[in-house]
Amino acid sequence: MPSWAQEVGWIPNLSWARIPRVDLSRSTLQHAKFRGTVLRESDLRGSNLSHAYFREADLRRADLRGVNFEGTDLEDADLRGADLRDAKNLTREQLDTAVVDETTRLPEDLQ
Repeated sequence: MPSWAQEVGWIPNLSWARIPRVDLSRSTLQHAKFRGTVLRESDLRGSNLSHAYFREADLRRADLRGVNFEGTDLEDADLRGADLRDAKNLTREQLDTAVVDETTRLPEDLQ
């Protein structure tokens, strides 16, 4: 996100966008809207995604290590093959609403 966007409190709405393999590492995307967005194989390492909306998003094989998921909506988000190690504020309830499989790498406390 551009620095001016953070200064004015701009909240991105990228619902239904197709942007696979994008580098959003260490971004601040609090309250952002990513409903149905394709972020397959994207790098979001260390980002703050608190209270973001990822319902029905495609995050297959995404790098989500160290991401802050506090209050993030992951309902029906596809996390198959995603790397969630060291994720912060991720709960079992959030994972129970998402699509995960044996290739999803979970934080130790949620395995």
